[in-house]
Amino acid sequence: MMDDSIAVTIRGGARISVPHSLHLITPYVLLEQEDWFEDEIRLVRRYLQPGMRCVDAGASFGIYTAVMAQRVETSGRVWAFEPTPRTADYLQNTLELNDATNVTLTRAALSDRPGTVAFSVGEHSELNAVAKDAASGNVQVEAITLDQAAAEGGWGDIDFIKLDVEGHEREVVAGGAVFFASASPLAMFEIKAGDRVDLGMLAPFRTLGYRFFRSLPQPPMLVPFDEAAQPDVAQLNIFAAKEDRVRRLAAAGLLAEGAGAVPETTAGAWADYLRTAPYAQDLLRGWPQKAGLFAGADARLYFRALVRYAQSRAPALDASTRIALLKQAKQEVTESIARNDTLSRCVTSARLAYELGERVTAVEALRRALPRIPAESYRLLAEPFLAPSSRHERIRIDAPDAWLFSAVGEQIERLGAYSSFLTGTSTLGLLDALVQMPFCSPEMERRRQLIRMRAGLQAGPERSPRLCRASEDNLNVAYWCSG
Repeated sequence: MMDDSIAVTIRGGARISVPHSLHLITPYVLLEQEDWFEDEIRLVRRYLQPGMRCVDAGASFGIYTAVMAQRVETSGRVWAFEPTPRTADYLQNTLELNDATNVTLTRAALSDRPGTVAFSVGEHSELNAVAKDAASGNVQVEAITLDQAAAEGGWGDIDFIKLDVEGHEREVVAGGAVFFASASPLAMFEIKAGDRVDLGMLAPFRTLGYRFFRSLPQPPMLVPFDEAAQPDVAQLNIFAAKEDRVRRLAAAGLLAEGAGAVPETTAGAWADYLRTAPYAQDLLRGWPQKAGLFAGADARLYFRALVRYAQSRAPALDASTRIALLKQAKQEVTESIARNDTLSRCVTSARLAYELGERVTAVEALRRALPRIPAESYRLLAEPFLAPSSRHERIRIDAPDAWLFSAVGEQIERLGAYSSFLTGTSTLGLLDALVQMPFCSPEMERRRQLIRMRAGLQAGPERSPRLCRASEDNLNVAYWCSG
């Protein structure tokens, strides 16, 4: 291990070597979320299978590289490219920590021609990029092309390639014209730099026969990317695939070509769903179970939306039908809110928006709901609703006020920004309140302590029962409880 590094365990058990500094984005995010903040990493985990072959262009500290190596196992291969010398050292550490012998690390930048390029190196290595002008912070690094690397490495067919090269994607694709024309990987690339959306990469990929998709968070799957619509401000990446890859993804249940036909509502679907949802167990006696028990047209419309959501959870359902059900359910909830804006419907609309990848809409609904909880939570006992998150769906409600505040507040904290690294102390009040709740997750306690440590409000990790107990939601006990 490097003297200034720590190893953070992330979802799935991979360990990532990063600088020991809370003033840098990656170590902060990994300690906070025990994963990368992008929803897309969960799609990548679900997609990759043993024996697949992957490329990580702009590997940084190796989060995606480690996930790829773990998922494809020793029968698969990963080629990782990281030109920043110090960052590549951490990446090498990451590979050693995970015994990732199926990874080939190349310390070079990918570009449109071989040789050398000036590379801008800053404090946050995730933002290092090929320099656009001369500057004292630049270093000269080796540059190679994708075509060159593919030929020399004997790649053959590649199943997945991630491009995270901070605005240099066009050059990388230009240097991989033969590769992208002959191979058929699922490709992931950024469309956002700062606050600016850049769809310029679509044209070269489209010329090569690729179509475009965005990922949904739960369960992770791909849906067509609408180029004419304004992307959700939280969306950082899109995916590209040729028709043969699209067919394989669809067959695996990982891609919906679009919204399919909306099936008829199924009698009993809502009751069947509730039997599998612990949060509802103490509320069932007060909730109507059939549409005929709902008084008013708006209530019956709302119940129909709940039934559609319940149908969407069927394990064997194809992806296109699931999307159709979710979209119809969201539309019906929106219409029912326009007629009668109850707290139950507001919370339900947030869950539906989140599952459709409409993160901003979900947060807006949650923020409308939060101040209403003290006065209106008693109504949750009379009108059914969807839990704001899958975590709270698994928690029985024995204290409705505390459960709902925790569920809504945690989801606001998770979805309101990529990380509390970006919000600073502005959310500390909410987190102080959340950690007092019996339903609080370890992540909220980690967020609260990380904000305080970074702001100089506490000297280091403070022992907490939530953080000193290992669980699937708390993987780095040694960091939090070593003192």
